[in-house]
Amino acid sequence: MEDFTTYTVVSPLVWSTDAVTFTNYRPRKWVSYLYKDFGVDYFNGDFTHRKKFILTSSESLIWIWGVSNFINDLYLSIAAEESSVGIYCNHTGGHDWMTLSLCESGYRIRSEAAENVHIEQNIQYFVTITRDDDGGVNSAGRYSFFVCTGNYYGEVDAIDVGTTYCDSSAGQQLDFRYGYAVSSYYTDTYSLMSGVLSEQDFGGGTEDLLTFTPLWQLVVTDAQTITWTGLLCRTTGYYIYKDLGEDYFSGDFTHRFKHTETDITGSICYGFPWALTNDLNQLKLIDDAAGSFLALGLYFDTIHQTQLLVNLVINEDGATDTTTTDYFITIGTEYYYTISRDDDAGANSTGQITVYVCTDNYYGEVGANLVHTITGDCGEGQQNDFRYVHASQSWTSGTIQKFISGTVKDLDLDYTISSAGGGQLIMIQEF
Repeated sequence: MEDFTTYTVVSPLVWSTDAVTFTNYRPRKWVSYLYKDFGVDYFNGDFTHRKKFILTSSESLIWIWGVSNFINDLYLSIAAEESSVGIYCNHTGGHDWMTLSLCESGYRIRSEAAENVHIEQNIQYFVTITRDDDGGVNSAGRYSFFVCTGNYYGEVDAIDVGTTYCDSSAGQQLDFRYGYAVSSYYTDTYSLMSGVLSEQDFGGGTEDLLTFTPLWQLVVTDAQTITWTGLLCRTTGYYIYKDLGEDYFSGDFTHRFKHTETDITGSICYGFPWALTNDLNQLKLIDDAAGSFLALGLYFDTIHQTQLLVNLVINEDGATDTTTTDYFITIGTEYYYTISRDDDAGANSTGQITVYVCTDNYYGEVGANLVHTITGDCGEGQQNDFRYVHASQSWTSGTIQKFISGTVKDLDLDYTISSAGGGQLIMIQEF
């Protein structure tokens, strides 16, 4: 059984122990955030928080820090009149500043434009956020942030860039539960942003961001599970892969995994829960570059508006030589997929790929219900070996939003199955 925590995630938003990296991220289009539940009223009294950030390209807005009593995109939280405090960066329409935003029981206070702090791209900034719990004009709390280069405010080599603050209203001396390392700024607008947030300190030292809870389209939920949540399958390039080494997938093999589609919105959606490649890119770009791959694809097209189709894609030197017979599957049903390659079989003796689609258990196992079999032959001279296995892949070929949700579970790359017809063992290489 594969451990997905050892796989590499490639998507517009990726986080590790100490950093959040976003590349061509659309924070005004994708509701997404990374937060931690510190407990009721954890953020009380005075506090000091710190973090670093750098924006490498931007034409958007993003929240780089926040505390709240609700789990939501921080901008939507304000729109819903939920109490929260956050810092966001604005790089739209010629703006290039960051500011504080405070929402108190439905009333939003934002530091005035004259107090916004000017920032530039490709500069590492050190941000210190403080709360004086009984400060401010109403003695109900003052939130301040100090922006520096070189080091944090008050530290050696720190160069002051600017500061601003917000004062709490009378009677609004609030405590907070959730800390946000990053949040989208959802306004249903296309715009891109790239950068890195790091050294998130909520007052107890630098946080391990892997202990935070994400809301994101593509997440390794646990060692055996990948979750798709509203995955923008036509406009977002993403994949989760593991490098097994050159020509690792050679000869005969059998792979197994479980997959469930839970929701689809919009026609012509694509999702790939399994693929083998020799290149690291999303499948459409591998195809455009005349590469080769094997993949199991799921799609929802304009003809079959209420049905999801599954097929085997054999792409050889940039040509989809075999897109096998489609089969309709049911949204919400967990399917057990077994994919086997007989390396010298098929019409050209260059390989035959067989996919067994079952419910209740894997093909050849007790209780398995075989609902469909898909078979495809490799082309002449296309007895290909592969290096990378992908537990999720994409095919970006449009600008209209198409959403797909589901799970990929229990990928097994080392398995021996018994033929349902007579107990013949199909041996695969040992890993």
